[in-house]
Amino acid sequence: MIKLINYFVDVCLLRRGPQDAPASSALLLLVLIINLVISSIGVSDIIPGAKAVAAAIVDAIIIIVFLQLVLKLKNRSDRFIQTATAVFGTGALLGMLALPLQLAVGSESAGNGSQSIAIFYLVLLVWVQVVIGHILRHALNVSFSLGIGLALVYSVLSGVLIQSLFIQTSTM
Repeated sequence: MIKLINYFVDVCLLRRGPQDAPASSALLLLVLIINLVISSIGVSDIIPGAKAVAAAIVDAIIIIVFLQLVLKLKNRSDRFIQTATAVFGTGALLGMLALPLQLAVGSESAGNGSQSIAIFYLVLLVWVQVVIGHILRHALNVSFSLGIGLALVYSVLSGVLIQSLFIQTSTM
């Protein structure tokens, strides 16, 4: 288990790629479930109750479909399990780092330190894009900038869809 955690840390630090993950459906399912739990907790401050779980599931479906699509377009469908494992595993790891930051930013008792925490949280959100871009770069055999561009496409698509489905906006 420690080797697996070290693998995800190394991917987050851009030292390893998805090709280094075991091609195991069982491992993919495990990291997917862990990612869903952490994602559900992460969005529960803005999406209450069961809708938080639904939003996490929708996000997971979006990344699964997105990965299948881009891998198929590059004739690299055989890399899906390893790529998805890397994305969900690093997402779970970075999500665990984000949870205390989200709580600190949301709490009124944070005071003056909340700006520093918010900046650190923003840096972490940017780093998530870098990590996904790094994974896509290796999985698709493309440039790092194209990998980051694809990561941003996924993030915007997911954000817009989840907001339109789960976050109530008031109209005046």
